[in-house]
Amino acid sequence: MKLFTFVLFIVLCASLYYLGFGKNGWMDYKYYQEKIAEREASNEALTERNNIMEVEIKDLRENHESIEETARRELGYIKRDETFVRVIEKEDK
Repeated sequence: MKLFTFVLFIVLCASLYYLGFGKNGWMDYKYYQEKIAEREASNEALTERNNIMEVEIKDLRENHESIEETARRELGYIKRDETFVRVIEKEDK
């Protein structure tokens, strides 16, 4: 009877070890839960960025004034008969 109890105890310990540290065990579960949370956060940020870009594209397609604004801001374009003035502020020391 003592031998049976000892073998049963060893089997139980091995099962618990495998459940905690084996392949697809508790530690793997926690590791993958963290990876999933990181990916979901990354996906949220990318989805937000995509939504902003979608709005900008829609605005550029429908509103020609936004094209002019974008060209002025990003490319430095000016209209005919306009004078370009650049203001440089002094740095506080």
